[in-house]
Formats: sequence, structure tokens, C-alpha cells
Amino acid sequence: MLNNPFGNRNRSRDAGVSLTEVLITIVIISLAVIIALRSETQVWFDFGKSKNLRQAIRIIQDRVEGIKTGIRANAASFPSIGTTDSTVSNGMFLRWTFLRAINNRTPPDTFPDARQLDIVASWVAKGRRDTLKVTTFVSRNY
Repeated sequence: MLNNPFGNRNRSRDAGVSLTEVLITIVIISLAVIIALRSETQVWFDFGKSKNLRQAIRIIQDRVEGIKTGIRANAASFPSIGTTDSTVSNGMFLRWTFLRAINNRTPPDTFPDARQLDIVASWVAKGRRDTLKVTTFVSRNY
């Protein structure tokens, strides 16, 4: 009969996994799942935010084109400096103001046939208010 080179070890002690190993495995898997879910939530949050931003840009572009079309159709409707108006479109509040068109030279030049147009779109998504401001120029003679 051969002798066991490792002595008289209890074989039942070496069989299977211990409770400690199982708990450590559960903790590692749980952490991996939590990290994956947090990144997935961030992706959906960013997707929703970019969707609202794209919608705001489209609404602003439509408003600017409407203003330009109105000026082209009737030059007498050219907005005076300080004119402000607003509307709500697709759940977004849109406010625009016509300002004096000035360049950044020294001394600054003003352009009587042009207006600086500031448009601000604001909306509330998931309890958070976001705003997009766009500045462009419109001219009576373009």
C-alpha cells in the first residue's frame, strides 16, 4: 500500500468552495453590474439631452428663416433695434431680441441696415432647465 505523501488530510475539506469565496464572487459580480448600469444610464441621459438640443437648434433655425423670409417679402417690416418677441414651440420657450449690429473694431462701426439677432431657447427636461443661446445677423440688403 502506498503512503499519502501529503499526510492524512481530510478530503472533505478540499472539496468544493468555501462560503468566503462565494461571497467574494457575488460582490465582484455585483460591482460589475452596478458599473454597467450606471454607464448605461449616462448614455440614455446624454441621448435625451442631445435630442432636446437638436430640437432647439431646429426650432431656432426655423425662426431665423421665418424672420429672413419676412424681411425679404416686405423690407418695410425690418425690425427696429430693441424689438423683442417670444413664443412656445414643442415645449420649448423661444425668445428673440434685435440689437444694433456692431463690429469689434476700434472705433466700432454700426450697420444701420443690419441687426444682431439673439435667440434664446429654454426647456425643462427631467427637472433640469437647459438653455441654448444663438447669435446671428440679419440684413435688409442681403
